[in-house]
Amino acid sequence: HVTVGIIGAKALFKVLYSGGHVQTGIDLAEQTTQPSWGYMAYNDLEPTTSSLWELWDTPTEGPGMNSRNHHMFSSISEFLVRAVSGIDDFACRDAVHVRPAQAPGIAWASVHVNTVCGNMSVAYRRTGGLQCAKVPEGRSSLQPALLAVDDVVLDCGEHGGVVAAIDFASWGLPYGTCGEFQANSTCGADVTAAVAKACVGQRRCTLSSKATTWPAPGPACSGPRRLFVQATCTAPHGVEVALAVPAAIREAVVHLPLAGADPARVDLFEGADES
Repeated sequence: HVTVGIIGAKALFKVLYSGGHVQTGIDLAEQTTQPSWGYMAYNDLEPTTSSLWELWDTPTEGPGMNSRNHHMFSSISEFLVRAVSGIDDFACRDAVHVRPAQAPGIAWASVHVNTVCGNMSVAYRRTGGLQCAKVPEGRSSLQPALLAVDDVVLDCGEHGGVVAAIDFASWGLPYGTCGEFQANSTCGADVTAAVAKACVGQRRCTLSSKATTWPAPGPACSGPRRLFVQATCTAPHGVEVALAVPAAIREAVVHLPLAGADPARVDLFEGADES
């Protein structure tokens, strides 16, 4: 969890990124228990929709200096664009480097940026091999009036074969990063068999994060729960990258998001934006 406020968060992600600790930044971005950005959207008191709170504990504080529509210096948004998608340089140069996150838990990412040199976009997907999915408890369970975000998709990818096995699946308060998931001993229900029944043999399967779908994870649970799933696909790890850069940029170098694995397949699609 974060231990800083708005000012500290502005520097936090930049330091993690420049210091090579992108996975730690992703873990912070994906956290859904308090205090966190995810808790703002997935809490049972006052879930946000497309904005941020001014305070970590906004619902329990008074009205003074307590906005529900705060930019927070866009620090987490900048981190997602620069560190996760890999577009870190918006200047008009002869050559640019695109460095997507080397994180096994990021199955895909896509971003489009309008730079001073023209439009630049990158989209990538990791296929086959190890695939993970994490989703908090469906928002319709917390606040029925809000738009429901109740599903998580586990996808081996077009060239990744089908799901061969479910290595981990827990409903409650599991923790950890992809490849190192851990069940919570006081708030966790093992749902491996149910997920395997739905996903093994499928290239792509959809799982609900509604609380009514899964067994009760235990009396020690408080607040919104979450579903963590880890699967192994029949085809080895591969990566697909689509990149478009302004015509004024003569060279673009892509650092493939291999996440520590040697890919059996690499597909690169490149293009130029004439604007």
